[in-house]
Amino acid sequence: MRFALRARSVLTLAGESPARGLSALNAPVRQLTDGVVIVRNTDIEAVEPYPSFARRKDAPPLLDLGNVSLAPGFINCHCHLELSHLEDKTVSGRGFVPWLASLVARTRRPPAHDEARASLISAVRQLRAGHTVHVGDVGSRVPMAVAAALADNNPAPAREKAARESLPFNLPDCPSSPALPPTCSALTATHFLEAFGFGPPLSCQTSPLSAGGYAPAAAASLPPHLHSSCAVVAHSLYSTCPEALRATRAWCRDNGRPFSFHLAECLEETLFLREGRGELHRFFAYRVLPGNWQAPGLDPTPFAERLGLLGPDTLAVHCTQCDAKDIDILGKNRVSCCLCPRSNARIGTGIAPARHMAKAGILLCLGTDGLSSAPDLDMGGEMRAVRDTWGFSPQAILRMATLNGAHALGLSRMLGSLEPGKRAALSFVKDM
Repeated sequence: MRFALRARSVLTLAGESPARGLSALNAPVRQLTDGVVIVRNTDIEAVEPYPSFARRKDAPPLLDLGNVSLAPGFINCHCHLELSHLEDKTVSGRGFVPWLASLVARTRRPPAHDEARASLISAVRQLRAGHTVHVGDVGSRVPMAVAAALADNNPAPAREKAARESLPFNLPDCPSSPALPPTCSALTATHFLEAFGFGPPLSCQTSPLSAGGYAPAAAASLPPHLHSSCAVVAHSLYSTCPEALRATRAWCRDNGRPFSFHLAECLEETLFLREGRGELHRFFAYRVLPGNWQAPGLDPTPFAERLGLLGPDTLAVHCTQCDAKDIDILGKNRVSCCLCPRSNARIGTGIAPARHMAKAGILLCLGTDGLSSAPDLDMGGEMRAVRDTWGFSPQAILRMATLNGAHALGLSRMLGSLEPGKRAALSFVKDM
């Protein structure tokens, strides 16, 4: 299959490196006026001005999208799809531990199969409707069900929540946005399989995904053809034993996968690790922690560095409690940070020092977190929150949602910009 898309302009981001630092984030985005993207099967064959395309003797069929601007599709770096059935069912606005307690209470029993399947399909359609082309899905219980929902290629119905009306760039001035061909709106995923707890490794695990037995047991249910899209990671410093943290970190390094974990998400995490006290410690003391557990006596970021978890392939999520010393550590280790401002605001965990991080050269990307803590999976809404919370420019936000997200997930060869050889994964934005 070969076809072409014509638009008023094309924002390719071609040839750019991941944007670290405010000057790189804010650099003008070059526009190809009256541009054409030629697609062959699922990949971009060429990006060129329309007059050049019109002179082609081998020109494929052309779909003129009209008064719109094309940009790379959005990359949602952190999302808990398996918790989609908890939409509007958890506590909000009262802090991290009350939210966590309500989540745990709701997940003691798995949802009915039909409810879980329906919520997953609806969540995936939300992602597609908002021009998300890749999602970093984080889970431990039902990775096969999530993979099945992602493989459902049904287009998102018009009634599904969509990002198009809430992009920080607004929509082009046209009556309605045209639908992209299915090839250009396909949704893929990185499956982050999350280790959790302080128990010993599972000796029965023999899968390539076992990570020394610390991978969640459900990882064994994934067929071999999905293994290349998986990364065995850890939940957090307060919920996962050091042995599992080190084992999953080593597995990611050995297998060339990004290592992701929740870091410095709330003040209670800092009290938990530094002093072994506080509301989060009390919550975990009789549920997860072994009787001989002792606090490491460090704040989260220095503790993560001591464990060897940080590096250019590390994606730290949330980071709302990072101070100048933490930012220096993250910057020195070339760590990427995933911002989830709407989830943090809804739970009440604080605001990440994102502008200071950007100044320090930390790579910033975006995630919606999930329906258990955010209003929806609308990347446009997340981008607008980034604008409203920190005042980042549209150019910076676009790069966070595309180029930087691709780099953070190790997908720069496939996604993040519109250039020959990459996947034909597109979105609509307004000219910049």
